[in-house]
Amino acid sequence: MDTLTKGFGYLIAYVLPGFVALAGVAFVLPDAGTLLRAARDGNTSLGAFLFVVCIGIGVGVFLNGVRALTIDRFLPKPPAGQRTPETEGVYQNLLAQHYNYFQFYGNLMPAVLVFVVGSAVSARTPVWTWNTAAWAGGTVVVEVTLFLAARNALNRLHQKISDLLSQPADHR
Repeated sequence: MDTLTKGFGYLIAYVLPGFVALAGVAFVLPDAGTLLRAARDGNTSLGAFLFVVCIGIGVGVFLNGVRALTIDRFLPKPPAGQRTPETEGVYQNLLAQHYNYFQFYGNLMPAVLVFVVGSAVSARTPVWTWNTAAWAGGTVVVEVTLFLAARNALNRLHQKISDLLSQPADHR
């Protein structure tokens, strides 16, 4: 697997969900908002930009842990089977093709919640209005869509791994 593929996988699995959650936190913490806007507008040094990227990665890794402890309970377990040196390259390729997408969808679920809650808290609107009902309804739709997409990516990965591990050695 090449470096570009790995980098893209990490970007979608950790960095993007981390930035979504960080944007939600920025609604509530003005310093986080200032830092994000400065990095976005290019009004910062390379060091400050890298600092923001590192925070995004850290938040994304934290979200990965939240996903693993909550959402993964409701998803299928990987197929049983023994990997061999002959199947390891194909196995790693399958992980790159499917598992990072599963992580993206799964990690985005808590990130979207952080974003929506941060937005709602910063708006200081009454608890129940048509606007909050629309946000809540939209959030439910997004969360269900992300869960189904995560489950689909994981199911596709498991099916391909199962197919790989069940093939006779001479057909791999």
